[in-house]
Amino acid sequence: GIMAQINWWLPLYGLHETRTMLLWPEAFRDPVANNSAEWDFDEFRHAERGYPLLPVAEACPRWSATPVLIEPGEVLAFSAAHLHAGARDASGLTRFGIDSRTVSEDDRRSGRGAPNVDGAARTEMWRWYVRPGSEESRR
Repeated sequence: GIMAQINWWLPLYGLHETRTMLLWPEAFRDPVANNSAEWDFDEFRHAERGYPLLPVAEACPRWSATPVLIEPGEVLAFSAAHLHAGARDASGLTRFGIDSRTVSEDDRRSGRGAPNVDGAARTEMWRWYVRPGSEESRR
């Protein structure tokens, strides 16, 4: 729900088209039906099982996904508003990586960020963030 959010993803091991991050470039400007209006962080926090980690697309996009094939040590930076997913892999291998998210308060305040073509979140999820040097970061 924060349009200026940037995701950073770094794979730890080699990737394959069936074991990587997927992006849908065409979905950047065209809406994709999703459950963001109904998804609730507090319900997620208190659900025992089965509640989605994040809002999800309600139908498979009509466009083809583009697998991201970067090398270990390289970093992918992309807008959190960009439709993305992890590829399900049948090889039995697990995809390991490091991911993080950042938000520039200046970008958020000035409206710089990805276009919001289909996000309907009721609140911005600031509870998932800690400002470096803040009291929360020292706990």
